[in-house]
Amino acid sequence: MTGIVTVRETCYHCLHADFKAEANGTMRGFARCTKARTAEDRASYYFGGYKCDKGEFNPATADTMEKRRKKFEEWRNKRK
Repeated sequence: MTGIVTVRETCYHCLHADFKAEANGTMRGFARCTKARTAEDRASYYFGGYKCDKGEFNPATADTMEKRRKKFEEWRNKRK
């Protein structure tokens, strides 16, 4: 083992995922992709575990990931 940790290339870990688009709506927890090229992709919502098929994955910063973790935890706790 080389000790190299790789980031999973999913929306949850991607810089281009916009989870704020539906933060208070029925699609809360789903993201819009800011790198979407087609009208269909721009109109789509992606769940956090969606593997990037656009070839545009860039890892989000540690600060962004911390904000996402807190927000997702808040949403989970509201359902309890």
